[in-house]
Amino acid sequence: MKKDKLIGGVFGAILLLSGCAGSGQTQMTPEKFKDMYSILLKLDELKKKEIITEAEFQIQKKKLLGDEKAP
Repeated sequence: MKKDKLIGGVFGAILLLSGCAGSGQTQMTPEKFKDMYSILLKLDELKKKEIITEAEFQIQKKKLLGDEKAP
């Protein structure tokens, strides 16, 4: 159950922050940068613990960073 909450929290935060990256509509503030950085660290931790795959990590990273090619 704890893993599900962690994964849900990380992915939920990605959805909230994804609108601020790469869109050009919202300015990147230090707070948003710190949030993005902490999410990337959590995603990396999940990958290292084999909770998510490398492919899932790359997809979520692209979404977070605003890569237009992300599914």
